[in-house]
Amino acid sequence: MGSLVAVATRINWLRQQIGHHNRLYHQLDEPAIEDSTYDELFAELVALEAEHPELQSDDSPTRRVGYTPRKDFSEVQHQLPMLSLQNILLEEDFYQFTQRSKKGLTVDKLELCVEPKLDGLAISLVYIEGRLVLAATRGDGQQGEDVTHSVQTIASVPLTLAMPGGTIPPERLEVRGEIVMSVSGFARLNKSLQEQGKKTFANPRNAAAGSVRQLDSRITARRPLFFYAYALADCAPPQPHASHSSAIDWLDELGFSTNPLRCISTQDTQVVDAYQRMLAQREQLDYLIDGVVIKLNSLAQQQALGFIARAPRWAVAWKFPPSQVQTRLLAVEFQVGRTGAITPVARLEPVQLDGVRVQNASLHNMDEIQRLGIQIGDQVTLQRAGDVIPQIVSANPAAADAAPSILREPIKLPDVCPVCGSPLQRPQGQVVWRCSGRNLCPAQLSQAIQHFCSRRAMDIEGLGAQWIERLVRQQLLGSLTDIYQLEKHREELLAFAGVGELMLANLFAAIEKSKHTTLARLLYALGIEGVGGVIAELLAANFPVLDDLLQADIQALEQIDGIGPVLAAQIHAYFADSANRKQVEGLIVHGVHWDQPSVVKDAALAGMVLVITGSFERSRDELATRARELGAKVTTSVSKNTTHLLAGENPGSKLAKAQALGVRVIDFSEFTQLEG
Repeated sequence: MGSLVAVATRINWLRQQIGHHNRLYHQLDEPAIEDSTYDELFAELVALEAEHPELQSDDSPTRRVGYTPRKDFSEVQHQLPMLSLQNILLEEDFYQFTQRSKKGLTVDKLELCVEPKLDGLAISLVYIEGRLVLAATRGDGQQGEDVTHSVQTIASVPLTLAMPGGTIPPERLEVRGEIVMSVSGFARLNKSLQEQGKKTFANPRNAAAGSVRQLDSRITARRPLFFYAYALADCAPPQPHASHSSAIDWLDELGFSTNPLRCISTQDTQVVDAYQRMLAQREQLDYLIDGVVIKLNSLAQQQALGFIARAPRWAVAWKFPPSQVQTRLLAVEFQVGRTGAITPVARLEPVQLDGVRVQNASLHNMDEIQRLGIQIGDQVTLQRAGDVIPQIVSANPAAADAAPSILREPIKLPDVCPVCGSPLQRPQGQVVWRCSGRNLCPAQLSQAIQHFCSRRAMDIEGLGAQWIERLVRQQLLGSLTDIYQLEKHREELLAFAGVGELMLANLFAAIEKSKHTTLARLLYALGIEGVGGVIAELLAANFPVLDDLLQADIQALEQIDGIGPVLAAQIHAYFADSANRKQVEGLIVHGVHWDQPSVVKDAALAGMVLVITGSFERSRDELATRARELGAKVTTSVSKNTTHLLAGENPGSKLAKAQALGVRVIDFSEFTQLEG
């Protein structure tokens, strides 16, 4: 026993030393020991924990290396919503923000905190009695994903709080911040992925998000990620902080990294100077920023101004103008999308844009090419659309004319599909040309199946893009229904390189599991043009019996709040097509099913048209499901047809609209009374 006590003492000492040196290195940039010495301490801790598994702990620094892959991500209900910020683009927008704030508070001056708007993944960290117990993504603001297993591998995320002066840690602490990937690390990561023949990331933000959302946290541990804390969301018992800046300073003392560029301004002109300064620094930083966040520094003033819709009134994000670079258009290729859309893609002379090597950009359609007056060989100006997708904004034909060695060549739409050779069609009133081959076109078929198997659709784990493209090439997948007959081809699949019995068993189990779904998921998975997740939910709510949806005319579809005449026509056309109906019927024949809505006699909420807004003790999805079970029609937007608005905390603009239309507003307690 004495020996075990000695080992436990040594392990605790090693954890404290490693935690201390992690903070010096990652937060303060002041390493106090050589890397080799640190490695020796870490190796000793790993060895001792391996010899004594009973002494292992979730807050040990060894968790940074990652561990057994998880099967899925569980959902997390945020105790406080993770809201977005209102974006502003112009200096005059900023002055309007400060004037509104002064008027709302009846003050003449404001103290503002200005900090860079980091371009990464928003994360909530929850600590109980000083230990990290939960890391969750923003999600929809109300619910996020539990990514604790991967976030705790990031060295700059404290596993335990470094309480100053030996003070007692809070019972509960929630910290909000951003996980970013360094630009230099992003370049190294993409180079490594390319060398391995794997798909690369589009930009550091996508890479950060993709790295955190790894089921295998060992992958996350190897990625160049960093966490910056930017808000103290909640603390129990409350801390006596009067300002946002003092709360951030306190988080810095607890071991969190906070951005060194943040500053306090007492005059509007100082904020403008800070914006210009950070804009100028943007290219020199090793992480991406796409603007500045401006917050009222006084927490009392923040509380007084409150919130509107899904954003606070006391803060805005002043976005930077898009970065632009010039390069040359080398060629144009035509790609085929899931719905057959033919998209011209520019192949460019490689150029660096916001730390990302760009050599491709979408040209959208032939009308856009004509509008730009662009030809192959032209010098073009490139920027990131919304700071994400590279787009060509203008062409400079004179640059090509001035260089005799450069030949300009008009961009021509091919006569037939570049993949399957089917004729191209341009539906009346549309700018997009489409391949008429449908499922006979391998490109359309592969992407349709990828969409069907995606997480938000049928969620078939293990059937990814490379697998699907291979199965389509081998003619083992020729339709969506073929997915549910893949087991017939077991021997052919086992002949594929790298495929074993265990892999197939997992794949077939995932396919079988996907058969039990929801009507909304199935409708989304079908890939009907214009039908995303929200519209699929609306269709399922208004037509809970599939046969009713199949028979619905355009007028019936238009009656749904949120569906206009164009989308109604697209949905009707999809189900009017005999091939599409046959495919849906085939999926059901092969076992795809969902729980049918229960029929309630003398439904308590029959005739009610309900909109739900704000946050509640129960999730809004749960409330909506219960309301439908009791006969109510649940919609997402307030209109003249709405009879009731169920309003929770922070209801936003829907409450004002409901009041203006004379809609009856009820709270959670009234709703439970109506439930009976």
